[in-house]
Amino acid sequence: MLRDDFGLDNCLWVFSGRRGVHCWICDPEARNMTNEMRSAVTQYCNIPGVGNEMSGKVTLQYPLHPNLRKAFEYLKDFFEQIVIKEQDLLSQPRHQQNFLKYLSIDIRDGVMKKWATLKNEGEKMWAVWKQAHEEWKFSAANAKYKTAEKDLSYEELVLCYLYPRLDANVSTGINHLLKSPFCVHPKTGNICVPFDPANVQNFKLAEVPNLTMVINELGQVKERQSDDTAVVPCLEPYLALFKNHIKKCDAN
Repeated sequence: MLRDDFGLDNCLWVFSGRRGVHCWICDPEARNMTNEMRSAVTQYCNIPGVGNEMSGKVTLQYPLHPNLRKAFEYLKDFFEQIVIKEQDLLSQPRHQQNFLKYLSIDIRDGVMKKWATLKNEGEKMWAVWKQAHEEWKFSAANAKYKTAEKDLSYEELVLCYLYPRLDANVSTGINHLLKSPFCVHPKTGNICVPFDPANVQNFKLAEVPNLTMVINELGQVKERQSDDTAVVPCLEPYLALFKNHIKKCDAN
């Protein structure tokens, strides 16, 4: 959205040090925005409740906004692989209850009875959910008053779990406190390091440098050389990425 709809492409992605991601938008147009302009961009990209599966059922309006339709078409291909297979969320009772919210009341009991025989087998439970949903949509499409075209339950489910949850306050307020790249997260001790979004699947949380690692390596480096240009080994790849981004910004 930032690139295609607003023409912003100098984006530096930084791990927050805990469980979030920061996107530093370095384009001059973005840096010169007022609070009102930043709020407008944030509202355009944000959907209250979406991206937070614990906030209750997400409800979308028909017709679906073109941006949301584009987001759904992209995310739906990852939903089964990530949410169902890798994270196996349907094996957890609280997520089972959340999935049921996206089915009509009259077919929930049947799904729950079938689920009870599967003993939290996530992928099989997903197959039951999908079949029930398809039957529901087929019935609605053939009803006297057609409502299938307004059924966005599958879109709601996918966007609820995979659409990013944005921190609007950080994004809209120029005077909001921000953590700079390479600062230390006060609770985890992790370093807020940049990462390449095109290679995010190889970003391992367990390998993120922390304060203890930096202190230990810095001591070892200073034992070998006395000048102040020493680079801590665990930070080297992240510093290289950061410097490359600066060069890109300067070139543009």
